[in-house]
Amino acid sequence: MEVKEVKLKDGRVLEADVVVVVSVGGRPLTTLFKGQVEEEKGGIKTDSFSKTSIPDVYAVGDVATFPLKLYGELRRVEHVNHSRKSAEHAVKAIKATEDGKTVEYDYLPYFYSRAFDLSWQFYGDNVGESAVWRQQPRFTKT
Repeated sequence: MEVKEVKLKDGRVLEADVVVVVSVGGRPLTTLFKGQVEEEKGGIKTDSFSKTSIPDVYAVGDVATFPLKLYGELRRVEHVNHSRKSAEHAVKAIKATEDGKTVEYDYLPYFYSRAFDLSWQFYGDNVGESAVWRQQPRFTKT
């Protein structure tokens, strides 16, 4: 299938002379912790050991904003790969602390997607231009 343009709800048409990627997902739910933990960039701020601003409380996955050593900044990553890796790391960090050691999270961003016969994957940072829009799903009763 070749996509030549994308028509938006407001009537604008975006030409597509390269690849069009559609991402469907949700926003991380952090409201449960509002006012209790430090937040940054739309997520719960953690250190490189997955610890939040509350002792013995850890955050992983889409809700966690963590130090991304490769780029020297805090990031929040929404992908199943990061969710799995950060959960695994938190367990290792907790165990290391019990043993008097430390294990920092050193994540290399990795993204992939599959849709029917199409798939793509990449490591690192998405540095191209992108258009992001959000639309609430509409449900109808049947």
